[in-house]
Order: sequence, then structure tokens, then C-alpha cells
Amino acid sequence: MNLRRKSILLCDEKNMRQKRVILLLFNLVFLAWGLHGQTERKFFVSSAVSTRERAAIYFMAAQQEMSVKDAESFYLRAYEEYKRALQEDSPAQARTFIYLRLAECSQKLNLPVEQADYLNKALETSEELLESESKIYTLAVLSVASQCVEAHDYSQAYTLLKKVRENARKDNISECLWLAVMSQIEFDSGRFRRAVNLRRRVVRKSESAYKQNNTAETQKLYVDALQDMASLGGNYAACYYKKAYDEYVRVVYSELNKKTEVSRSRYWGGISSFFNEVFDRAAEMPAQAYDAALLTKGLLLNSSIDFQNYVANSGDSTAVRLQKERNLLIQEGAPVAVVDSLDNLIIARFNGADNPFKEESIIHWRDVRRELNEDDLAIEFYTSGEGKYGALLLKKDWRGPLNVEVEPDLTVWNRHLRRYFPKTEKGRVFFSPAGALNLRAIEYLPCEIRGLESKCMAEVYRMYRLSSTRELVLQRKEKERKGIVIMGGSDYSADYDKILKVSDSLNTSRRIDREYEAVMDNLHGHNPEHLPWSAREAHTVDSLMSSYGYNVDLFTGKYASEEAVSGYAGKGGLLHVATHGYYVSADETQEKNYYVRLYELNPELMLDPLSRSGLQFAGAEHVWDDDEDSVTPGHNDGILTAREIALMDLSKVEMVVLSSCESGQGDLSGDGVYGLPRAFKKAGAGTILMSLNPIYEGNYLPFLMNRFYQNQLLGKDRQTAFLEAIQAIRAKPEWNIPEIWQAFILLDALPGD
Repeated sequence: MNLRRKSILLCDEKNMRQKRVILLLFNLVFLAWGLHGQTERKFFVSSAVSTRERAAIYFMAAQQEMSVKDAESFYLRAYEEYKRALQEDSPAQARTFIYLRLAECSQKLNLPVEQADYLNKALETSEELLESESKIYTLAVLSVASQCVEAHDYSQAYTLLKKVRENARKDNISECLWLAVMSQIEFDSGRFRRAVNLRRRVVRKSESAYKQNNTAETQKLYVDALQDMASLGGNYAACYYKKAYDEYVRVVYSELNKKTEVSRSRYWGGISSFFNEVFDRAAEMPAQAYDAALLTKGLLLNSSIDFQNYVANSGDSTAVRLQKERNLLIQEGAPVAVVDSLDNLIIARFNGADNPFKEESIIHWRDVRRELNEDDLAIEFYTSGEGKYGALLLKKDWRGPLNVEVEPDLTVWNRHLRRYFPKTEKGRVFFSPAGALNLRAIEYLPCEIRGLESKCMAEVYRMYRLSSTRELVLQRKEKERKGIVIMGGSDYSADYDKILKVSDSLNTSRRIDREYEAVMDNLHGHNPEHLPWSAREAHTVDSLMSSYGYNVDLFTGKYASEEAVSGYAGKGGLLHVATHGYYVSADETQEKNYYVRLYELNPELMLDPLSRSGLQFAGAEHVWDDDEDSVTPGHNDGILTAREIALMDLSKVEMVVLSSCESGQGDLSGDGVYGLPRAFKKAGAGTILMSLNPIYEGNYLPFLMNRFYQNQLLGKDRQTAFLEAIQAIRAKPEWNIPEIWQAFILLDALPGD
């Protein structure tokens, strides 16, 4: 069966419905073969000894990658690994699977001749399964037929469909797939009514199969059938999309209960494309899009937090012990495989018990509307699968959300959006950014109202930046305000022997390095790398909070160490850190000696973006910049990475203040920003004050922080207190420059906090 003559067609522009059919087919072939999902578990449990398993990981990474360039890179890696896998002795079933994967990789890499060859080989190999594994054979042929449809080779596709028609009738899944491919042929041929009727049959049959046998396979078949039906357009599209959305949410919550943290991440990468399509249709279905934003923003982060809390409160001493061992292993740099194995043991403890992720706990847009006051405005920004930005708006008296298109630049607060802003001083604006907006202080953009051009948006409106507007619904537990922990003026060049000696005697909560501070004062700021202002800032905040009766734990100089932070950070209601912060992109790690050495010791850390942002403390110079091997990168090396912070217990901390450069930066992903804010949130912290840019050194920092805390002590909520602190900065001409007063943003500070 020669497909080479049709190879040139394989490069044609793809139709979205065709993509969905082929994705459905591939996923179900892998489900039927028991390879989809099992592959990822094997990889993380048995440390990826198989070439085919490595290839599968690269392939899944390519599917979830938003960047075309990066996706192509992953497809190329998968392509090479699958070619190597062919050299291994594999049964016909596995070889058919590999040939199909190679065909898809070839198509993604614009290699039409190779794709045709691999499709031929997939068909030839699948013939060996005709007698023993007829279902697998049928699915393989349908997969090839679908690719033929994608290449507009309808004659070949029709021939293949005829070949397996009788076999397809024997099995619900196979018949649904057969009907789906046929409906695509009808649709592309202009026979719209026949295409719709065929898709309706797919919906009915898949729903019947799902009700008779509720498995992940039949559930996915039904959801994809609904989505395919909706993709045909027409008056019924929104109805089918709503059904698909509701069912997808059930799928997500059902799957989260069965998966480890690693496999949840892989799973989400595979199914997030559906929610991207919901955002693509936000104008048609704003209510579902708003709900999707509430569900998906920080889904992986929140599911991880929820599961940790579930274990901690379960009363299962074995599970709690395993959880502690797991966190300790991560801290020590244990392989992902080992950590994932422990996660599986913890999950096994709760088989048959109440699930930590329940559908009834899902927050909807109506719940958010209930929390709004008159004239309040809630905004959920989103990015669509097409890369466009939008804003979903909600007010107290509205029947449902409203969609507004925006651009992620200086015009984000466009006139279409501003027309719904509060008209009174009582009105508040709660906004949750998405995509690149997470890394921009959009609340400080100029106000374009006539006569108010000199003010920023936050000065004109009461604006609250939130991780998600679901924060308005969640009931925060009142945390005990036991005091404040302050770290500042770290001695980055401190000798490690001294740090170890003082660490052994950290039995008092006030360790001030007077000797080091005196040296810094004598330098009069001539060594800015050692941040002389950070010690002054620490003492300023200490004096203020102590005068109001707060119990203050203060650490400076060689005492402001990574170990001190780890030991004391979670003991106060407030954590204030004045030190170097950093974020390093994946490309930049090759130029940093610290990361070159760290990745040599533990290559798996290269895959964890939380390892590339952090805070520097006493002794950090020796391991950050120097080439000396006397200090090994890792735990207690003076560099506290976001990965390490995420393992701390900060559940008692109401607010974290990061007076550090780029402390709000990180890798952008569909689950938010992977950096310090995510780490502190995962550790249990509430509000976070952070910087998106480098911080200008100067006396304005002690002044700003002093005024911020002073305003709070006078009874003002955090957002109001910080805004007034910024206005006090702007009132001084020498400090009224954007690089200074726009340096910090406040996340998840709710009214009344």
C-alpha cells in the first residue's frame, strides 16, 4: 500500500477538526495498548531505562509546549529516540505504535517522505496483528486513515475504512472512531448534514459505552465526541461544548485523585488543550470560560497544596511519615523516580477513602459574584490556545460574565474594559493576570482619564492583584500573629566554617552580626554587591515592629544564613527578607558556574524551573560565582532555591515580603509562574510582596517598608497600606521615578487583610 505518491499533501495546512480526530485516534490507540499513562509512570518509577519511554516523554513534552520552536525541538528528540527504539527487539504491537509515532513526528518536522514510509510500515506491521489482536489492528488502520484525511487523500482513507468496517462493528470504541473519520470525509466533501448525523451517532454510541463501562478510555471517548460535535459549529455548538466542559471537569477531578504530583503534571499537559479551546470560544461562552479560568489557574499548584493538607489532616500516621520522608528526599536531591515511588505509596494509603479533590469543591463564577459588592468589578485575564489575550468581567448585578479582548501591553486597560470600572470610591477592582501579564505591573500603568494622567491606575481605583478571583470565595483561616522573622544584611562572603559554627548555636532568635555591619557602614556603600541598605532596612522594620510589641526574630551578617531561614521562617506571622534575589532562564544556566556544577551533581534538576530562582544568604559568594570545589552546590550552600522553599512549612505565615531583585520572576507556563511566588504559595504563605525587576539601591527601601508596616499598624489593610507607602515615595522628587516606585507588587492581599 503505497502512500509515497501522496506525500506532498502531508505538508498542507491543517484543519482544526482534522487535528482533533487524529489526536483522538492516537490517544485511544495508546490507551487501548496500555501505553498511554503507563509509559510516564514507568519512566518516573524505573528511571527511564527504556529508549521508547524516553521518546514518549519527549513526545508528550512537545504536545504541551506552547512555543513552536521548542515543540519542534522536542519532536526532533522524540523522533531520534523512536528511531533508536526500532533497533530493540519489540513485538508487532509495539513496533506498530512506534511507526505511528514516527509518522506523526515526521509530519510535525515537515518530513513528508519519511511520514509516508512510516505509515506504510505501520500498516505492514499491523497486518501481523490481524489474527491475534484484531482490535489493535483496526485501531492502527484507523489511525493511518485519519492521517490520510489530514493529507486530503480521501480515496486512500476510504479504502482503509472499508478494509476494517466489519472489525470496527465488533467494538464500540473502534466503531466510534470509524464513524468519526468518515464524518470528517463527509464534512470536507461539503456534505455537512451527513457529517453532522455521523457525529451524532458517535456521541450516542460513546455515551452508551461510557454509561455501560465507566473507564478512563470510554470517558475520554465520550468527551472527545462531544467536543468534535461542537467543533462542527452551528446553533448547537455551545450546547455540546458545555456538555464537554462539564464532563471534562469530572475527568480532571477523577484523574487527579489517582495521580502523583509528577503524573498530574504530565496529565495536565496532555489535556490542557481542551481548556485552551474553551478560551478560544470565550466570546460565545463567557460563563464556561470564566469557570475554566477559576479551575485551571494554578491547578497543579493548588492540587499539590490540597493533597499535602489532605495527608497532614488525614490522621494516617504512616502517610504523614511518608510525606515527610518524601520532602526530605527532594531536599537532598533524590531522583524523581524515588520521590514518585513514595507518592504512589501515599496515594495507595487512601484507596477507597474520601477523595482529596471533590467536584463539590469547585468554585464557579456565581460563587465569585456572590462575594462582590455593588460597583465591584472582578476580572479574569486569560490566554487562548491561539495565543490571544482576553478579559472576562463580572459584576454583582450581572446575569453572567462578559468577554473583552485585550492586548498584553500598555493598552491592556483599554476603553472597552474601562467602561465597566467602578463609578464610586467604594467600588473595587479584583484582577487575576494570565500569561505575560503575570510579569508586568499593570496596576501601575498610567490612568488615561482626563485630568488624572499623572496618576497610575492603582491610585485612581482600589485594585487588588489576585492569583485567581476564587480567592474572594475561599475562606482563609485566621493565622496566629506570633511575630515577625526578619533576614537582612547577609554576609555573602562569610566563611562556611563560621556559618556552620554559628548555625550550631542558633538557639536564640536575635543574632545580629555587629562586626560585619560596622564593616559595611565604613564602606559607605562602595560594595553594593553586599547590599548595605538591606541591614538598615532590617533594623528599621525591627525597631518599628518591636515598638508595637511584636516578637521579632532578627538575623544579619553571617547569622542571616540559609539554615536560619529554613529553621525560623515558618515561626512568625510575617516573614521579611532583604537580600539578593534572582531568576535564571534555562539558557542562562550554561553561563552560571553554580548551575553548571549543580546540574552535574543532579541532572534531573534541569527539568525543574523552581531550581532556577531563589534567594542568596550568608556564604553564597563561594558557591555562586567562584570556581572553587570546596563547597558543593545543594542544601545549605547559601543559595535557597524556590525548589527548597516549596518544601518548607509556612502555613502560619500570613505575609512574605521579598525585598529582593526579580523575586516575582520565573518561567511562564499554563499553570502560572514557576518561581519564588509559586514556591512560597506551595509552602503555605498568604500574601506576597515581591519585585518584578531589579531593585535600585537606596534609602528609599527602609523608608518604603517602614511606611508600609506603619500604615498596617494603624489599621489599614495591606493593599491600602502599600499604596499609601508608594504615594509617600512619589511625594519625594528624588524618588518619584518609575524604576523606584513601580518596583514592587502585592499578590493576594484581600480587603481586610
